[in-house]
Amino acid sequence: MAPMGLKLKMSTGRGEVSDESSKDVHDDVQGMNMDVRPVDTATLTSASLANDHATASTKRSPVPTLVCLVCAGAAYFSLFSTCPTDTSTQTFLSLASEVAASLGTHGSFASAVVFLALFWLFGKLVPSFGACRRAERAWAVGLAAVFSLSLSYNSLATASADPLSLFIALFMVIELSGYFLVCLFGLTFLYVRTRGEAVPKPTAIHRGAFFDFRVKNILRMMAIILVCWLPWIVLMRPGVLSPDTVAQVLWARGFPCFDPSTQGFLVGYDFSDQHPIFDTLIYGVFDRIGTNLGDAAIGYALLGICQAVLQAFAFAVACCFLHRRGLSRVWCIACLVFVSVMPCFGIFSQILVKDYTAVGFYVLWFIAYLEFVFRIREKRPVGARFMVAFILLACLVALTRKLGIYMVIIPMVFPLALLPRRKLSLATLMVPALLMFVFIPQVIYPTFKVAAGGIQEMLAVPLQQVAHCVITNEEDIGSSDLAVIDEVIDLDAIPQCYGDSADSIKDAFRHDASTGDVVAFLEVWVKLGLQHPLSYLQATSYQSPFYASGTSAWEPVYVHGGWLDFGGDEILGDYDEFTPSSTQQTVIDLVPETLYQLPVLGWLADVSLYDVFIPLFALSLCMLRRKGYWLLMVPILFSMLIPLVTSAFSVRFVINLVYCAPLVLAIPFLGAPRERATVPPGSEGAQDG
Repeated sequence: MAPMGLKLKMSTGRGEVSDESSKDVHDDVQGMNMDVRPVDTATLTSASLANDHATASTKRSPVPTLVCLVCAGAAYFSLFSTCPTDTSTQTFLSLASEVAASLGTHGSFASAVVFLALFWLFGKLVPSFGACRRAERAWAVGLAAVFSLSLSYNSLATASADPLSLFIALFMVIELSGYFLVCLFGLTFLYVRTRGEAVPKPTAIHRGAFFDFRVKNILRMMAIILVCWLPWIVLMRPGVLSPDTVAQVLWARGFPCFDPSTQGFLVGYDFSDQHPIFDTLIYGVFDRIGTNLGDAAIGYALLGICQAVLQAFAFAVACCFLHRRGLSRVWCIACLVFVSVMPCFGIFSQILVKDYTAVGFYVLWFIAYLEFVFRIREKRPVGARFMVAFILLACLVALTRKLGIYMVIIPMVFPLALLPRRKLSLATLMVPALLMFVFIPQVIYPTFKVAAGGIQEMLAVPLQQVAHCVITNEEDIGSSDLAVIDEVIDLDAIPQCYGDSADSIKDAFRHDASTGDVVAFLEVWVKLGLQHPLSYLQATSYQSPFYASGTSAWEPVYVHGGWLDFGGDEILGDYDEFTPSSTQQTVIDLVPETLYQLPVLGWLADVSLYDVFIPLFALSLCMLRRKGYWLLMVPILFSMLIPLVTSAFSVRFVINLVYCAPLVLAIPFLGAPRERATVPPGSEGAQDG
């Protein structure tokens, strides 16, 4: 018999047999006069486990391994393959050999290591797809499709330049599939890992916390950021003055005012609203300071320092805001390190152009917008001082950037419509609108003799698209439609003015066109767009770098340039036009040609990371995890659409997305504010999240 007190369980194919069942079997065996000997429990357990393991091994499906192999192969192909540029004269086999050669350019050993690393990575990522909920899978599939198009756009554009062949079609499918699989399983993995992240509960912070929202701490972080930026500030001297800024400085100096579009003089005007008049006054003040000190370059250097201080202050406030809204010190430290170490921020602080002058105000306004929405949702007092600061920041953004007024009033429509206490939202919307649309045009323009900017700036994209349609599909356009177009665009000037961007086509705009002519033109624009959508896309192909991966966040670096015939040669005349200084050339050699070629740093400097990947990923987390948090993303989503109305590609048009990236990525994880603890640091109950 079994020893007394021994619990014996036998593993069978149908389940487990308890000690009572074992006793019945033992009695039956005894009745059959069979010799029954005690069985060692440890031996039985080991044998049972070994048998279970063998059974599981024989039943293990090879499908996951095959999926990982396929994903790794497709991802490797997408990352390292190069599409042949000439497919018209080669055979399918020769093209395949050329692609295979591109896959092995790093050597057989390096290729094997990378492939095995991808195989291991997919082994970690693939299981997360099965753990995702239906909504998470839907978002992952949608975003993976968008991200894969962004990642492969440049390669696909190169391939589509040749006649579409079977080989090119196969190449496109494999490359898109590889990027799609990487993004799909990467997103599902992140969704599963962040599923347990709850909205942070308010916790107390003591007054010694480094990221506590206090002036002293903000100044400390400003100092850290500026020290890290100091090498770039020194190397970028005396700053970068684009043609827009040169024109503004000329007007501030008293040179005859001219229209940058028609390049004709504006008789009776001292300034033009082609560029923000507030920026013109700022640049004029610092130009005058430098001139009085004996060198205008001193004034521009001081302006660059002021811009750097403003931007560093905005980043310091952002770090404190994130900590106050529940994020840990690890997040805040990562944010501080990122903005301090990334070369683009220190360099951009020295570019003296309206968009970079405005970006510091925009970051502060965006922080105030987030806090405003939070306070309304939490039914907390907003406060008069906060409202004054919020409205003032909105006005500063509107005054320093041409599209700034739309960037601050359009997002406020959503809190006005969806949140209570609508009078507060209405105030933040109406005050900047009245300032920019009533007070400045009716009071400031006549007082300071400011000429209003032409409507052609807002029509740049329709002008470009219609001009391209006239060039490529004129036979399909009716005579009546051509007559309507000719009232707004000089048809004879289109061949000379049409270019790769919409800047030059504005020169063909008829400035005597009436409002009715413009309305009729826009009706024809919509009509032709429905008939020739591909022509419109080709006309605005210059916008693709905003959304296609592979474009670095970099601006041309030079001292000054433009408008030599209007007096531009007197602006920093010691430097040649569009030529960098010796120290600026060092920056060019070091950053875009060296640092941005490194794997991780180059990816962190990619424009699409900031205006596609981070905003859409943060939006998906808000929709999946945080009810109503999408409202916090409205200003960013609107900014993502701005490139669609720009006349040329420039990082400055999306610079606010680059600067707000740490805030955007943190939005899904923000919560109720921390309260300062009354106990001293180190005492029981004090927390420093």
